[in-house]
Amino acid sequence: MFGLFWLSACSGGSPEPVVDKSVAPPLDARGLVACNVVDPSALKAARVEPGTATDASNELASRCDWQSADGADSLSLLINVDYNIERIYAAADSIGGSERFEIDGYRAVREGGVDATICTVYVAVGEDQVISAQSGSRSPESPRPCERAGAFAGAVIDALAARSR
Repeated sequence: MFGLFWLSACSGGSPEPVVDKSVAPPLDARGLVACNVVDPSALKAARVEPGTATDASNELASRCDWQSADGADSLSLLINVDYNIERIYAAADSIGGSERFEIDGYRAVREGGVDATICTVYVAVGEDQVISAQSGSRSPESPRPCERAGAFAGAVIDALAARSR
């Protein structure tokens, strides 16, 4: 859904980039507590224990952290409103190993190499609303953190979509 178009001024000036900020369909995460967004089955699928939820929110964002039963795997959800994906794109472009992609039609960016032990996936769920899923693992039996972060971000999108029906 991300598009970059070039328009020329009538005076023949230099092209100006115009960014299409649309997401499909916009979801509203305002006012949600990160620890309450997904159900326990989504957390179990991500190999973390629902009972380990720790609210790490601050005045800027709602955040929740979970751990696996053995403490080797971690997962975090951050809900950031009044923040857009273009800012994350700009930062990620300066860091090696990032990749732009889509999850269920929503613009996303992965920060962290596919074989990294920690990976963060950022997703634009609204024009100025970004969620991020961060996965970390010290266990060789765990799925790759980027795969788990992407799958969890998809579960969060599903949960947000269900709330807006």
